[in-house]
Amino acid sequence: MLSYTWAVLHAALILLALTLFALLVWARRGRRVDDHPVCRKCRYDLSGTSTVPARCSECGTDLTRQRAVRTGNREPRRRTALIAGTLLLPAIALVGLDAYVTLRGIDTIRHQPAWWLLRKAKSGDTALPAVEELLRRHTAGELSAGHTDDLVAALVDVHADPTGPWPNPWAHFVEPRLRIAPKELRDRYWTNAVRVDLFAHFRPGGDDRSAEEVQHLLILARGGQPRYGGDGIHAKWVATRLTVDGADLDPSALSGALTDFANWSARGNQEECRVALVRRADRPADLRALAVEATFDLTAGPTISTRGGITFPADVAAATGHGRVTLRTHALVPQNLVPIILTLDRALEPALRTAIGVEDLTVTSETGRTSTRLKFKLVCRDAPADLAYTATFALPDESRTWQLRTEREPVRLVCARGKSAAVDVDVPLYGFTGNSAEMRLIPDPIHAARAGFGTTPGFPLRFPDLPVTWRPIR
Repeated sequence: MLSYTWAVLHAALILLALTLFALLVWARRGRRVDDHPVCRKCRYDLSGTSTVPARCSECGTDLTRQRAVRTGNREPRRRTALIAGTLLLPAIALVGLDAYVTLRGIDTIRHQPAWWLLRKAKSGDTALPAVEELLRRHTAGELSAGHTDDLVAALVDVHADPTGPWPNPWAHFVEPRLRIAPKELRDRYWTNAVRVDLFAHFRPGGDDRSAEEVQHLLILARGGQPRYGGDGIHAKWVATRLTVDGADLDPSALSGALTDFANWSARGNQEECRVALVRRADRPADLRALAVEATFDLTAGPTISTRGGITFPADVAAATGHGRVTLRTHALVPQNLVPIILTLDRALEPALRTAIGVEDLTVTSETGRTSTRLKFKLVCRDAPADLAYTATFALPDESRTWQLRTEREPVRLVCARGKSAAVDVDVPLYGFTGNSAEMRLIPDPIHAARAGFGTTPGFPLRFPDLPVTWRPIR
């Protein structure tokens, strides 16, 4: 398919040929030099007679017919005709050659001059073939040093467009040459090589209650598609600031909720901070603004520092401010949603497992029946964070799960300031068999909000292979 630029050139060439042809016709017709009657067919001057004869004495044409006689002799514009005819011949030849090349599908890019290819390299629709041809000429030693420098600058321009192509061979050609390129060119390249995007996405839904409902604000950080030649770049989410109508909301808790990025793949990875928004019936539903500001440190992986002599992140630091980027975004949410931060910091998990315990776990069953009764104590001592969890019970192979309820209420562990009273659990289980089981604690933002917690763990806890003591009843 022809590119837009080439289609315009083809149309311009055809228009030029038609214009020259029209100019030649106009010049050959000439300008009128008198008002004599003239035979239109043979151009014989009829002014020698007193009246116009019935027939032309030269060619015998019937002069009584309409438009058989014209007024005035004409003199051709010989200079204009000469110029138009001289230019028309090569224009017709070019149109014919262009039609032949187009219809036969002949590739002319190898015969195009370097300056023209460099111009095409900066255009989105012709950049790919033009750059590939220039790189081929460079490999073959057919590209001058000046044109090589121009190609590096052109590729940096192409690189700045995130929607354009950026194959790895282009990066491997450009990056080693950035060491001797002007600082402005280096900074521009590395500024566009690494991208982190931040989104604040409000998602309604979850646990409907008569007066309360959990909804979520997902603060997503995504690594955009990498546009550099190496690999192994990491982005560490080092700080987050969440403000509600301009007032800060516990930024230290948000910072602890996030983990490092893994290596970015071609599609990019993402990390999220989840903020539970608990609906309060005693507040108005007017909209209010939640603003998010996140800061990331860019660090190098194990391989990129040696590719082409690039020192990373030093080169990136020059363009992004010591390898650190700060992004901002916002979301509008109803005013009756109270933010509760669900921390995703998995570093808390070992301490939570130590603090939370299941004691005196027994299963009482009646011979010949599938009805069983589960008894245990759920305790929390010296927890590193305020927490609210609901309890479930499952078989190790996950073939069956039970929601634990006592008197229509879920079994719930709420631990404030590191401690809570032991929760005595005595619930029926139907269809439970086996000698081991798994306790699962699921985050409960609603009761975290009721307890006045500003933050609570947002990941589930699993206590696998709990020892079960059987007490059969006969």
